[in-house]
Amino acid sequence: MIAGQKGTTSKNSITSGSDAYQEGYASGSDEGYQKGSEQLENQHITAKKEGYLLGKKQDKLVVPHYASVNSLKSSYTQGFNKTIAKKDEVKKKEYIALGIKDGKAGSMNKPKNTKLKFVKLESVIP
Repeated sequence: MIAGQKGTTSKNSITSGSDAYQEGYASGSDEGYQKGSEQLENQHITAKKEGYLLGKKQDKLVVPHYASVNSLKSSYTQGFNKTIAKKDEVKKKEYIALGIKDGKAGSMNKPKNTKLKFVKLESVIP
């Protein structure tokens, strides 16, 4: 039987890999992991920025296909929600100012065109 086939128990360099192979594999694996992590982080940043820009354009969240991966979708949604929260704060301030203005105008003026109205109540019980 050849080393590496089922039933072979030898631990020579053919079955377990040479030291150079193991070192090369480990360093390549580490480098690949690092580059993959950096690429994923860049994709998260891009998704968050694009979600933010979409929130400026519209109020309805539409996640693009590339961001349908759960982790990217989360970043995209965070960016979108950040913009919507800012828009909401601006609107709140506008509505508060308008409410104060209208409230002051209403309390300073007497009611106009008001007539006394009476409502005839009828008994509901026969």
